[in-house]
Order: sequence, then C-alpha cells, then structure tokens
Amino acid sequence: RDRSPSRGLGDVYKRQAPVKPKVTKVTKRKVVKGKTTAGSTVYVKYRKKIYSKKTNAKGNFTIKTKKMKKGTRITVWAKSKNGIKSKVTKYKVK
Repeated sequence: RDRSPSRGLGDVYKRQAPVKPKVTKVTKRKVVKGKTTAGSTVYVKYRKKIYSKKTNAKGNFTIKTKKMKKGTRITVWAKSKNGIKSKVTKYKVK
C-alpha cells in the first residue's frame, strides 16, 4: 500500500487550468514572450490566425508570428495537457 503524501494529489493538480499567461514583451512586433504553467501549450491569436507553442520546463514561452501592427490587440491563452483552457490575456502591441 502506497502511503506517500503526494498520493492522489497529482490527479487533482492535473485537472486544474493553467495559470493565466503573462505576456512579458513583444519584440520586433513579431515575437511574443511570456510565462504560464510549465508543460502547457500557449496560443496567440492575431487577427484570424492562431499560433501555438509548448512552454519549457520553467513555463516560459516564445512564439513567432507575422509582423503585427502597432496598437492592435492579441489574445493569449494556455491549455493543459488535459485540454483545460486558462483565462484569456489580452495584450496591446506597442
């Protein structure tokens, strides 16, 4: 019988949505950088196109997009391995 303290807690953790992504910066108006839950997939929507990439072990992400116009808004969200979607972040391109 397994009596480890983490027994069963992993299942609860796996069902949680990823942390709302934080956009740290957009470089050259075509590279979106930020942070969210490690192991999740991050999506960036610009106009009608969606770009995606998996986060690294620390939860950082870097997604290349088409060059974006200054002042436009992008929408960023994350999905866990189980398909649970995070809250959406909206970011105005500077």
